[in-house]
Amino acid sequence: AWATTTCRKWEVNSDTASHFLQVTIDLKTYDAKLAEEIKLRMSEIRDSVLLMFAGQDPYEVVTPQKREYFRKEIFNLANKAMGVDPKKKPKDKELPIKGVYFTTFVLQ
Repeated sequence: AWATTTCRKWEVNSDTASHFLQVTIDLKTYDAKLAEEIKLRMSEIRDSVLLMFAGQDPYEVVTPQKREYFRKEIFNLANKAMGVDPKKKPKDKELPIKGVYFTTFVLQ
């Protein structure tokens, strides 16, 4: 069985006042206790994600390649916030977060 933790919608203003990005993600884990711990660390995860999106070109954000880039970066940032750095190549079972899913991704 697996659990997900939904991150509420995040709105990020672009450098131009005429655009903003709404993003909602689910973080997948196989442990319900970890899902609760993720919720406790959501402020740190949210801050990292907002910094990642800040200053992005609004027209590049919506490309499939850029979305996949963001998915991988959020995966790395969220796992790092949970105390495991995926860039150090830990075993899959050591990663608290197993997947990142965009449930809302809207640029206006």
